[in-house]
Amino acid sequence: MIETAERGLIFIIGIFMGILAGDALNDLTKKLMKNARRKTKRQI
Repeated sequence: MIETAERGLIFIIGIFMGILAGDALNDLTKKLMKNARRKTKRQI
């Protein structure tokens, strides 16, 4: 019983961390895209 509970907890934590990492990556990509657009506007 204890083993299955630990596995479930680790699984839930893994999903939670994955969601947080995904949000962080989305924020970074949005910032990079904004910076890239600004640079292209300056060049033009």
